[in-house]
Amino acid sequence: MTVATEYEMPVFGEAVRQFGGFLAGQGRSSDLLWVFREDVCWRNQQLLVKIPAPEENARHVESLYNLGVNRGLGVRLDVLCLLGSHPCCYVWLPSDEEDASYAMLSGLKLSVPTEPMVAQAVESALLWRVYKRLERGEAFKGIVEQVPLRAG
Repeated sequence: MTVATEYEMPVFGEAVRQFGGFLAGQGRSSDLLWVFREDVCWRNQQLLVKIPAPEENARHVESLYNLGVNRGLGVRLDVLCLLGSHPCCYVWLPSDEEDASYAMLSGLKLSVPTEPMVAQAVESALLWRVYKRLERGEAFKGIVEQVPLRAG
């Protein structure tokens, strides 16, 4: 996993610009797709992403980022997977100081796996509901468990 850390917290737009530059420096596209837990699914060891992503995701990402800045525990912008060449990204916030310490988080941390998983797109709303219902029965939900909920 490749990681870059900054110690001052930039405003959201600058943080996204830095993240895009960081990803470009890692040979990845800077055309970000922001996702929340509601937009991703782990089924039969396959990562699925509902497209199109809701338009309000960008607004929720900014709110989550600003919450992290105000809490003062740090913020991590991370890549979950690739959908085609597009990085599917999310904001991760530590729950407390101990969580931040374990994550070695202070300030802004930018992260991308060395070999991100490649996800499969799901365009059908009906098929998406089926996948999400089946996912509930899975004991292990893969890497999607670290992605925050849009709803809270």
